[in-house]
Amino acid sequence: PLSAKHVQVLCQALESNTWTTRLAMDRCAVGDVECAALAQLLSKNRTLTHLSLAGNKITEEGAKALLDAAAPGSLSTLDLSANPTGGEVGDLVRRAVAKRDKLLQDEPSNGGSKAKGAGRLTVTV
Repeated sequence: PLSAKHVQVLCQALESNTWTTRLAMDRCAVGDVECAALAQLLSKNRTLTHLSLAGNKITEEGAKALLDAAAPGSLSTLDLSANPTGGEVGDLVRRAVAKRDKLLQDEPSNGGSKAKGAGRLTVTV
């Protein structure tokens, strides 16, 4: 298991990292407290594209923090399977993904046209 302090130190180290694209913390006893540090990481790091947190202790609160922090155009895969996220997490995920997709659709890409399909978020619960 990883303690909150371990996760916080890891997240701080990855905040300005530009080469790590995948982070797997499956079955590490990560809970909502650790999700706060991960959410801060997601709000600052645009290189991380895949985050796997399967088989942990993440509830709806932690899932919401992660989904709210994942900026459009960064994280593309979030695995929250086998967590006690609760019955409302499906609706939470659908709303977060729809909001993010709308932001991507409204944002012009480098060529001045709308981004289509790029930066979509896939969440497994």
